[in-house]
Amino acid sequence: MSPIERTRRAAGLDGMRGVASLCVFLVHIWIYTSPTRPPRDDFWDFLVFELRLSVVFFFVLSGFLLFRDFARAAVRQDARADVAGYGLRRVARIAPAYYVALAGAVLLLWGSKVEGFRPIGAEDLGLFALFAQNYSEETQLRFNPVLWTLALEVAFYSLLPLLGILAYRLGRARRIAIALAAIVPLGIAWNAFVHYGEHGRVVSYLLPGYLPYFALGMLLALGQEWHAVHRGGTPRLGAAVSTGLMLGGLALVVADGWWHASELEPSGNAGIGLLRDLPAAMGFTAMIAASAFGIGPAVGWTRLRPFVYAGEISYGFYLWHVPIILFVKRLGLLPESFFPAVAVTLPLAVAVAATSWHFMERPILRKVAARTRRLTPVSAGAEARAAP
Repeated sequence: MSPIERTRRAAGLDGMRGVASLCVFLVHIWIYTSPTRPPRDDFWDFLVFELRLSVVFFFVLSGFLLFRDFARAAVRQDARADVAGYGLRRVARIAPAYYVALAGAVLLLWGSKVEGFRPIGAEDLGLFALFAQNYSEETQLRFNPVLWTLALEVAFYSLLPLLGILAYRLGRARRIAIALAAIVPLGIAWNAFVHYGEHGRVVSYLLPGYLPYFALGMLLALGQEWHAVHRGGTPRLGAAVSTGLMLGGLALVVADGWWHASELEPSGNAGIGLLRDLPAAMGFTAMIAASAFGIGPAVGWTRLRPFVYAGEISYGFYLWHVPIILFVKRLGLLPESFFPAVAVTLPLAVAVAATSWHFMERPILRKVAARTRRLTPVSAGAEARAAP
């Protein structure tokens, strides 16, 4: 595949990331413009709340992008993946912007009593510093609540080299695929343990329950590398197949949201408790495949420049948007209506995210990339994009 083609396909994934980031932002605008916990009693409320499924997209995408180098090494059996380089790139991608945003949230929100803000004590900052906020009810979904997904991502980053070593030792793509597919029922079994037990809220936010989403992305990466070895190059999907995957994947995501929204008490539904958002994860896997390997108008929207740029700055946007919303609300400047609140806060969040990307994240990534030349440009570039 030519460099131009690689760039075009990577742009499509960035475009999808940008749209997903905006969806997460809209969910939080909806939450924080309500004077009390937002009721879900009409179609609009259900529609906006189910945009929460966008976080599932990020888990699937991380599995796809980050496992590619490990899958390549396992399928080709020519050289092992550069685990040290992988670790260095992950730290460079996640840590600097995270710690700056954490300090910024402290400056903007510490001591705030604004409605909807859930403060923490100074002694709890250490858990945030260690990406361990999910492991205590005193910090889980508090302060900057979106960071629960980053804690899961970091847990996955730590586990991935071990999964890569296992894949390398299994050697054959079929064996690796079976091992990855087995993660899905194991995750369902974990969810059953959580659903039917009395274990507290912490266990609901641990990696095993979400690992099936990552595994679906990893299976897609394995398929790509198998195709590269046995069929000669990256898979190429025609317009009809791309359209089918994109629309079929979207239908699965919508069906998942409808399923959850139609239950008055989703936490009491055994099916939801065991599968969680697995149908949406399957849908996003199909959509990622369409964007990464397909052509045609069904995937063309993912490469529109505004969406691509939103994807490029999405990590900073993710880190900063809730503190900005809450700070504007603390100043008494957040409109109570949904769309005016979007108009006030979205430009601020984009400006801060763009500053983070251009003046900190991208320069750091370029320096680290120069020091880790062992990976191919394809792997290094894909991995650099893999952020929540």
